[in-house]
Amino acid sequence: MGDLGGFNRGYTGHEHIDAFGIINMNGRVYDPLTAMFFSPDPYLQAPGDWLNYNRYGYCMNNPFRYTDPSGNVSEISRFFRDNSNTIITTAVSIGVFAGVFIATGGLGAPLAAGIYSSIASGATSATLGTAMNGGSFGDCFLAGTKGGIFGGMRGMASAGIGDIFQGAGFWNELGSAGAHSLSEGTISMLSGGDFWQGAASGALSSLGGSAAQGLGIHGLGMVGVSAALGGVGAYIGGARSTEEILYGMAVGAVVGMLNHYLHERIAKHFINRSEGYEYMYKNSIDKNGNAIREVAGWNLSDGGVVVLPFERNGKDFSEWKSLPIYKTKTGRLYLQFNGNKHFIESFIHTHLIEWNNPKNPIGISGSDLKLIQLLKQPIQIIYRNRIIYSVDGTYNHSFNTYNYNTVGSW
Repeated sequence: MGDLGGFNRGYTGHEHIDAFGIINMNGRVYDPLTAMFFSPDPYLQAPGDWLNYNRYGYCMNNPFRYTDPSGNVSEISRFFRDNSNTIITTAVSIGVFAGVFIATGGLGAPLAAGIYSSIASGATSATLGTAMNGGSFGDCFLAGTKGGIFGGMRGMASAGIGDIFQGAGFWNELGSAGAHSLSEGTISMLSGGDFWQGAASGALSSLGGSAAQGLGIHGLGMVGVSAALGGVGAYIGGARSTEEILYGMAVGAVVGMLNHYLHERIAKHFINRSEGYEYMYKNSIDKNGNAIREVAGWNLSDGGVVVLPFERNGKDFSEWKSLPIYKTKTGRLYLQFNGNKHFIESFIHTHLIEWNNPKNPIGISGSDLKLIQLLKQPIQIIYRNRIIYSVDGTYNHSFNTYNYNTVGSW
């Protein structure tokens, strides 16, 4: 081992006994020549790893990856041992969230499915955590009830903020991050946690999810980015324990799921435009053929159409900002969907109400005209007779009506 210059502590701070060429690793004595301990490890840390059955070896013969300050249990094993309750609780609550989300996502109310998932996950996490720490049945019931309430609050806040601050843009993203910061900080404080940890987790996870989408990272990858930055935010806010960091990551995952992923997933992409139009038409009417909502979408340059989420749409209102819209340096509009860039040809939405107004026969609304000005291009309207009209926002003073042209049908 050589002279340590008056110091008898080496790698990982263990005592080097130079006279005998051995290392005192506290729990056991190690021989660096044979790379073996003098006595076997009393703990079998990882039964699924055959290297762990060499109980005279150091950290499964991988000292560059693991260290063993005590001489008995490696740091990675100690981490899982010391935080097993927190890790198990977090894993189970994530599984419950995913399971409830998948089970209820097909009910036609995806935002509600997200809220149900948050309630179930919050109740499960609180109940299981209390039980694993020796709580009574009454303690578990009370903790589960409170966890479900705060979980529901988090779900409603995340989903609601996602609705309010839809679309891309600096101020939109800043507003969304600020709203998530305030809501998560408040919920954290009300549930007995730290305001600043929750606030930092909410802000960073919101910005991270948006940045991931802008970089083309979508789906669960985007949720993972939000979760990781939620943990970073918790640390910046003062979290130091594993439980606090994992809580921040869970907050980030919920924000990423309900603020970004949900709006992306409940849109539908049709390669065949006619099929997309038929889907839009059928979801605009009830079983008796009465108009119940507008359904909007983006006609794509490749001949397809992306139909936007329509759960919150009304008879005379269609939400066009459900997916962020971006612009190239040359001014060309595009959207990112399911990890792919799709260039936009035009906006299209249904208008199936019978207006009976000769001055406005297809029901061109003020929001339609504002959208034409914003996009700087005509939009298309699917009317009751399955005819598609194009509207450019110009006014025909001779007929006292806005101009529109027939594009076709399907």
